[in-house]
Amino acid sequence: MAKSWDIQPSKPTGARATGQKRTETYAAPRRKVVRPAERSEPVKVVRPQLEARPVRRNEARGQRTQQGSRGVVSLKERRKSRRKNVLIFILSILALLCIGITVVLWQPFLRVQTIQTAGPHADELPQFVQGKLVGTRHFIFPKNSIFFVPTDEIRADILATYPDIEAVSLSASGLTSLAVTSTGRATAFWWCGTAYMPIHATCFETDTSGKIFNPIDASSTQASTSPFILFGTYDDALSPNSPLGGTIAGSHFIPDMLRFVKTIKGFGAPVTSAHIRGDEADIYTTAGTRITYVLGREEQAASLAATSFPTLDVQGSSLLYIDLRFASKIYFKKKDVGVPPDTKVR
Repeated sequence: MAKSWDIQPSKPTGARATGQKRTETYAAPRRKVVRPAERSEPVKVVRPQLEARPVRRNEARGQRTQQGSRGVVSLKERRKSRRKNVLIFILSILALLCIGITVVLWQPFLRVQTIQTAGPHADELPQFVQGKLVGTRHFIFPKNSIFFVPTDEIRADILATYPDIEAVSLSASGLTSLAVTSTGRATAFWWCGTAYMPIHATCFETDTSGKIFNPIDASSTQASTSPFILFGTYDDALSPNSPLGGTIAGSHFIPDMLRFVKTIKGFGAPVTSAHIRGDEADIYTTAGTRITYVLGREEQAASLAATSFPTLDVQGSSLLYIDLRFASKIYFKKKDVGVPPDTKVR
């Protein structure tokens, strides 16, 4: 059986067999390509032109609006313009408020005209404070305005000028009045010089913080009732020629030293004065006996004094000194020549 894919052998193209019809094949005519003639002039391309849009006007304000790339103001530009106008309005309001406040503060009914004082130097402080209220603050506001009184500056100047004043209070007692109240220092002892001297002519009142604030004539009747006397160097005085306003060096040891003095007085030692020497202190009795200990070790020295003072002549004049600088031993020396120079008491 013949298959469709079987290839039949071609027949010879010679003479056809008798009785076969001749088949003619059709051949499509070839097309003739006609090329256009070359043109001497270039072709002009005509593009349609867009009609220009008319400029829009804001009928509400009667002003011409800005045109964007398409002739219309964008939403972003309108918001930016609105914010700018609001900012200008706010700044204008603030500027007017500042000007108004400044004008009001310079009015007499808001400026200090009277100063009421109480305490030490009450007669001198009104004129002193009035001098501190001259001028302006921040180059705009008056210093004597009741709202701009430089209280911190005035307080510091008063304390620096008057050493006997410990604290100052400044408060407004009205729109045109200022109240100044000062508190004096309490005398804890006298300061009578940088080195120990049995006889002293001029002393100064001093408080527990070591502040030297008021001169005292030690030769007057006040000397009979004088408190404890202290000797030592000082710092930060108002004048290089006077200790007034200065602070005793090592002043942070003074409160503990005063408590130690009170303790050994209870043991029978008639203590009258002391001399601070660096980190040590010499305490003197009325008979001139010197008691030496290390500052900051008052508890240790008090314990040694409690065990040894009952056996020593601390109220008399036979002892030259008592040394309490060591942890578990004390040394003392008598004024008699026949006694060894140093004696140790356990």
